[in-house]
Amino acid sequence: MSLKAFMKSHLDSLQSQIFTGLPAIVTDNSEYESKNIISVRPTIDMQHSDGQVSECPEIFNVPVINPSAGGGLLSFPIQIGDTVWLEFSLRNIEEWLEGDGSSVTEPTQRMHDMSDAVAIVGLYTKNSHLQPDKKDVVLKFKDNKLVLKEDGNVEIHSKSKYSVYNDQEELISLLSDIVDTIGNTTVSTFYGLSPLNSKAQILELKSRLDSFRQ
Repeated sequence: MSLKAFMKSHLDSLQSQIFTGLPAIVTDNSEYESKNIISVRPTIDMQHSDGQVSECPEIFNVPVINPSAGGGLLSFPIQIGDTVWLEFSLRNIEEWLEGDGSSVTEPTQRMHDMSDAVAIVGLYTKNSHLQPDKKDVVLKFKDNKLVLKEDGNVEIHSKSKYSVYNDQEELISLLSDIVDTIGNTTVSTFYGLSPLNSKAQILELKSRLDSFRQ
């Protein structure tokens, strides 16, 4: 074997052991809520120089990156079968992952290893995506959608009931009670107390308002 062929073979072997990024599917989410970790299996099988193909092994204890900072969090309900993007750390993250986020010394000198994967949610294929909007900011979940429009307006679309709470009561119920009180208000007339002329319309409004309640 020539020196060039030997060096190429050696570099190819080294390169095959360096992991940078891969798509993967979620295989377990049982500790997602309690520890922010999941198990995954990469979805790109490895083809070797001799033509042999091997399936990537399942990877456990993979931390998940959700948009968050300053104590705020936007989390997503990761399900088994969901697709994520894996990044592989330059250094061993085992000790760091078990700590509080402060600096640690790596327990081994491994680099770009499959064991040091981090999952980023939101990766889809051309045929499985959730139809992002090119102009508006949209938050979707099943049949519910919150849209921050390009023109500054905000829209909420829902086939379900919804509620707005403070620490004491619910807004739709409060508005319904106000409309109910107005509908039951009477006025003094020559013949005595009489309901408002618009009571029927007020009760219709109350019925429409109540349709938003849980």
